[in-house]
Amino acid sequence: MFCFMAYCIGVYADVPMGSLLGSLEITRDGLQVKIETLKAKQGIDEESKAKELNWYQLADENIANQYWFEFLATRYQEIREEAPKQLKNNSATEDKVKQAYTSISDAASEEELELQGIHIANDLRSIKEALSKLETELSQYNNRPKQIREENLNAKIALEKIQADISIAHSLTVNKYELEAYHIYSSTLMSALSAELRQLELEMLSNPLQIQLNTQAQKKLRNKKDKLLGFQGKQEALLDALRLEKAKKIEQALLVAAQESIKKHIVIQDIVRDNIQWSR
Repeated sequence: MFCFMAYCIGVYADVPMGSLLGSLEITRDGLQVKIETLKAKQGIDEESKAKELNWYQLADENIANQYWFEFLATRYQEIREEAPKQLKNNSATEDKVKQAYTSISDAASEEELELQGIHIANDLRSIKEALSKLETELSQYNNRPKQIREENLNAKIALEKIQADISIAHSLTVNKYELEAYHIYSSTLMSALSAELRQLELEMLSNPLQIQLNTQAQKKLRNKKDKLLGFQGKQEALLDALRLEKAKKIEQALLVAAQESIKKHIVIQDIVRDNIQWSR
């Protein structure tokens, strides 16, 4: 049995589905009415009631799963239609690095260079995170074909099984209400499985395109990263040069101050010596 998408239950619109019960429309609202009505019924066999409720609740999950698979199928179809255009457009354009980096000047102040350094470091960190995410996604895309084949096989087996179970159910003597509930469950399950098979087919077809888009996105980010590293190297070199020049100026000032101090000391020594001589 395929996995139920529990988190999708209750988020889809009420849409009619075909069934094995003639012209009866199976909807989520209709199922909820059946469930609430059955819960309120008194004087009926509790075991049979529990079985009916279970079939209706499973049918409700089947409808939710069907619309989830149809949503995914639409998404994969859109990828098949849009990806070739994106690949073509992206190959003709190039990510532009921020103008602030391209205008790094030899005349920039220490404060300006420090600020540019912070911006570049932040952008490089963002690129690193984006690349990590893309690399994880690429690994998932590369693993999906094998998983899709397994899921496809499981869905086909489940579909064949429910079709066989329906044939057996017709030959059994069971409560007609249980049989109706089982037919509703079976019909919604077959619809969900058919939707899953279609979704898996489209996902398999879109998978190579998703790999190409991912690879292209990684290439653009790495190119941008290389450019930023180049700007970072220039920014750091200019900043180091400014700081070295600043340190030299401070050192020179200290040297001048020391020399001035020595001169003053000599003058003071001369004055003291003269005073001593006069005092004699």
